[in-house]
Amino acid sequence: MDGHKSRVFSACFNPRSAHELISGGWDNTIQFWDTRQPYALRRISGVHMCGDGLDISRNGREILSCAWQRENPIQLWDYGSGKLLASLEPDSYPSLLYCGKYVSNMFIACGGTDTNLFRVIDLRSHATLAMIRNLRGGTYSLDIGPINPKHAKKTRTISVVPQLAFCAGKRIFEIDAQPS
Repeated sequence: MDGHKSRVFSACFNPRSAHELISGGWDNTIQFWDTRQPYALRRISGVHMCGDGLDISRNGREILSCAWQRENPIQLWDYGSGKLLASLEPDSYPSLLYCGKYVSNMFIACGGTDTNLFRVIDLRSHATLAMIRNLRGGTYSLDIGPINPKHAKKTRTISVVPQLAFCAGKRIFEIDAQPS
C-alpha cells in the first residue's frame, strides 16, 4: 500500500521532527510520512479512523489512536517500530471514538458516540479519571488549551491539567480543571 486508499480524517506531526507525520482514515491504516519523501514509509493496519483520533506524545515516541471500532478503540503504539504497546479498556462504557489527544504525559482525553461521552484517562492506571456521558450528541472534536496561570501557581502537585474544550451535539463544552 502506497498511501491511503480511502478518506483520511486525521493527521498529526511528530513534535520532535519538522518532517515526520502520521495520518489515519477509513482504509483502516495509520500511515507514516516524511515530507521529504513522495510516498508513505510504513503503516499500522487495523485502526478505523473516522475523526481526529490520532496524536503523538510530546516526546515523539508514542502514538495514541482513538478509533471508531468496537474492539480496542483506544490504543498506544510505539512510534519507531509501529508495534502495539497497549489497548486500553478504561471502564465499562464502550464508545465508538471520533477524537483523542494527549492532555499531558500522564493523561489522554477522548470522545465519541454510541455512548455519547467525553472522558479523561490516566495513562498510569489505564482507568477513567473523569467522564461526562449521555451527552445529547456524539463528541466529534476536542482540543487541549493552555494551563491557567492562576491554577499553576496554586498547586504543589506534579501535574497540572490544562483547559479542555470539546464539541458534542450542538454545544461546545469547556473544562477548566482546578486543583483542590
